[in-house]
Amino acid sequence: MLVFRHVNRLLALEARYGKELQGLQSEKQQLQDLLERQSSLVTQLQGELGSSTLNSTTLQKQQAVLTDTVQQLLAKVSQKKSLTFRDCADILRSGVKESGVYPIHLYNTTQDVKVFCDMKTRGGGWTVVQHRRNGSVDFHRAITKSISDS
Repeated sequence: MLVFRHVNRLLALEARYGKELQGLQSEKQQLQDLLERQSSLVTQLQGELGSSTLNSTTLQKQQAVLTDTVQQLLAKVSQKKSLTFRDCADILRSGVKESGVYPIHLYNTTQDVKVFCDMKTRGGGWTVVQHRRNGSVDFHRAITKSISDS
């Protein structure tokens, strides 16, 4: 009977430890699955980080190129500001397409004068000259009247 009791006790312990072993094996499998998922996510994140780093580097290079281009354009604009033109046709040839008031350099003088340039009529480049003594003469009067008063 003592042997029978020991055998029953051993069988009970074996059953209990068997259940614990199954639980531990199940937990181990869950942890391995979790580790695989996390490993996969880490690999994916590393790929995304690499892609983001590459994009950042590309953007930095593009920004450097754009900054250089802007500096070159600013230098060209500064050069154009220092150019002098003898008439509106010169201004048109420089690339200006908008009618407006521009400075031209008078021949044999050190002086620049602001004139209106018509850049639309018949191909543009027209220098509009308007001479009125004190502003009291009507600019829209007939040309024959203007010539006879001169």
